Amino acid sequence: HASHLIGYISRINEEDQDRLEDEDLSDQYRGTNHIGKQGIESHYESLLHGTTGSEQVETDAAGHGLRSLAQTAPVSGDDLYLTIDAKLQQVAEEAFGLQHGALVAIDPETGEVLAFVSQPGFDPNLFVDGIDQEHWNDLNTSPDHPLNDRALRGQYPPGSTVKPFMALAALQLKVRSADYVLYDPGYFSFPGSSHHYRDWREGGHGKVDMTISIIQSCDTYYYSLANEMGIDRMHDFFTLFGFGQKAASTWMGKWP
Repeated sequence: HASHLIGYISRINEEDQDRLEDEDLSDQYRGTNHIGKQGIESHYESLLHGTTGSEQVETDAAGHGLRSLAQTAPVSGDDLYLTIDAKLQQVAEEAFGLQHGALVAIDPETGEVLAFVSQPGFDPNLFVDGIDQEHWNDLNTSPDHPLNDRALRGQYPPGSTVKPFMALAALQLKVRSADYVLYDPGYFSFPGSSHHYRDWREGGHGKVDMTISIIQSCDTYYYSLANEMGIDRMHDFFTLFGFGQKAASTWMGKWP
């Protein structure tokens, strides 16, 4: 389905009409009542829509056509081929079932998006001729939030994916060397505090250097490293990799 990715078309409203007039495009929409509203349907509207044909006709006083003076043939919209793998998309959606969540599968060599899932989704056909109030209320007030694009608009803690960046920061900023060894008892405590921030492995990982910390995803190693590094240096270094910044997209505008 990929409803959040594809988006939907719907009737041209007053806001759309004002924008088309401002962009001198209103003539191109005289033959249709619909326009792309969300997702790819919206972003590639100008490519998918094509151009409207026209004809100048000489008429008599009664308005009867006498002869054609000039014609401009209509041009069909272009075809748009996505990198989405239909079979992989289906497998991903079926794997989610009724669970809520998001998945984006990307080819690491090309950056092409092969699958894009945000669950739960919605039926884009509801919007084509103007969604009725009952269906709109169902979508807009649902505790499942089916209109929320969890893949692009959701913000989530990065979890252990930050550990390689933390390790790189430690080396770059000379906070720790790769062969520095820390003993992990299974928890970290701030000096003077008895509170334990626990590692995922009960009892800890024992002696851990930087390589082992990444291989075994040792939480305690990075709790300790973060305390040594301090929030300001972490922030400045992470900014170099786009953390905390909006990412630009060629097909969906910007998102957090």
